[in-house]
Amino acid sequence: MNSALLEDFKVWMGNDPKLNEGMQHLDEFRSLMTCYQSVIREVRTKLDILNDEMALKEDRNPIQFITSRTKKPASIGAKLLKKRKKKLQWIIFEIR
Repeated sequence: MNSALLEDFKVWMGNDPKLNEGMQHLDEFRSLMTCYQSVIREVRTKLDILNDEMALKEDRNPIQFITSRTKKPASIGAKLLKKRKKKLQWIIFEIR
């Protein structure tokens, strides 16, 4: 997020510590999503290169189609909450 826009937002919302913490988490999440998208691109590139090398050396393409997708942030968040809930249920079960 643009730092000037962030400062305007803080002035508008007040200097609430929870807001600052939330903005920090948002920045961390954006950084994580950037890494996630970069890894997807890197894996796809490596598969493309492998496919090209196989086509050159062995006159065949073992990989016919390469597609990729990135999950939407809301979908990732929902999955994390679901896994967190399952983990908590497992911990409670183990304690009993």
